[in-house]
Amino acid sequence: MKAVVLSADEKKEIRKVLEQEFESYRLYQLLIGSEGYIDQQPYMKSFCEGIDQAVCLLPAREKHLIIERYLNIESDYITDKDMYTYRMNPSISARTYSTYRDRAMVKLAIYLNIKLKSH
Repeated sequence: MKAVVLSADEKKEIRKVLEQEFESYRLYQLLIGSEGYIDQQPYMKSFCEGIDQAVCLLPAREKHLIIERYLNIESDYITDKDMYTYRMNPSISARTYSTYRDRAMVKLAIYLNIKLKSH
């Protein structure tokens, strides 16, 4: 079986789509249990469970990266540099971090059946 090779633009598009999904995830996590959103509760729970299940399929380092950087309630205040310098144990280079992040994002796009606009 031939490996899939994605262009930098395709990886960027995947990251952009998933970052929007992760933003929805964080919002839904805050709203689940709120009385004002009773009708949307089943959808929000299902959406979050789908993301959680996909992330659980990742290898440990990629899972840690995605949870800390994108799913954590503090995600808006964490930068990629914070991640590879302080939050990865042991710390890793920016290039290695990008490789892990891109690999995790591609896997999540596959697990979540995310379609690219360019395809």
